[in-house]
Amino acid sequence: MFVVVCLCLLYVVRPVELIADRIDVPQQIRVEEVLVPEYGVIGKHASMRCIYSPPTSIYSVRWYKNGREFYSYLPGKPDPITVHKTEGITVDVSKSSSSAVYLTNLTLDSTGRYRCEVSGEGPFFPTDTRYEDMLVVALPDRGPRIRGAKRRYSEGDTMNVNCTAIATNPPVNLTWYINRRPVAEPMLIRYPVFNISRDNNNTLHSTVLGLSYTVQRRDFKVHHERLKLKCVAFLYDVYYKATEVSVERNRPHHHRSTPPTTKYDMHRRVQGNGEDAHRRRQDNYNYELYEIQGEEDTNQHTADNQLQKDSPESAVKFSSFLNSGCSSFTNLTTFSANLATFPTTLATAFLIILNSLHFKK
Repeated sequence: MFVVVCLCLLYVVRPVELIADRIDVPQQIRVEEVLVPEYGVIGKHASMRCIYSPPTSIYSVRWYKNGREFYSYLPGKPDPITVHKTEGITVDVSKSSSSAVYLTNLTLDSTGRYRCEVSGEGPFFPTDTRYEDMLVVALPDRGPRIRGAKRRYSEGDTMNVNCTAIATNPPVNLTWYINRRPVAEPMLIRYPVFNISRDNNNTLHSTVLGLSYTVQRRDFKVHHERLKLKCVAFLYDVYYKATEVSVERNRPHHHRSTPPTTKYDMHRRVQGNGEDAHRRRQDNYNYELYEIQGEEDTNQHTADNQLQKDSPESAVKFSSFLNSGCSSFTNLTTFSANLATFPTTLATAFLIILNSLHFKK
């Protein structure tokens, strides 16, 4: 009985194996990688690739955006490329193929999830798929603008400035730098984002970041008495712009109300080397001579007044003695002893004048 059952099984299984050998089982389709730009820019283009294996025996390659088919490639058809109208999608057929699709004139509506689907030949049509996301951004035409900065600042002044980036989507990130160092958060003023509507129903944003900073003395020691103020605007990895301004240190001007009137003040001005210092020293010397000459004139005037008070005879005697004595006496001690014959007032006046003459020598 057991032998009969085995023989029956051989007659059933063998024909099934022969039939399976005659059927061509299709190879497994595998999508290896989908290359989609992470970021796109309004008005620019984007190239997307679908890498799959095996590259032959393909029935179709289809692309979808947010689940809706917008491109298909069927190699078995006379015109293999078909484009389906989809919002935010403009396909350049001349640059597209079975493994790539080329989008032009991107808009904000081009943002979405892009999926590549590859199918093999029938009758089984094995299929595989992969996807990637793309974000389309709107960038400003120029870098950020710095407003409110003065040309000069003094120590202790408060610097109130704003940095503005306009017409972006999404809003850009702004950062302040002073002498290449980022500014701390307590000094920043964050304003609400301002929305701008365009004719194509796309909304753009303007971003403003304020800065309130008290200028310090050390801020001017880094760049030769200048303070560097910089604002940086960036958006992901697709946009980076910076604007920098340089402000000077405002030095106070000291004005001297009156010229120096004493020798002490004159000596304080006589400092330094070179021609200017020599001129200042010469001015000081002339000033001292002027003081000496003034003292002599004062002494002479005092002596003349004293002589007028004495008798005319004493004045005549003193004058003749002075004319004869100044030329013959050189010893001050001997000359002073001869004065004992004159009145005390005349002797005192003469000693004052003699002292002045001796100082000149």
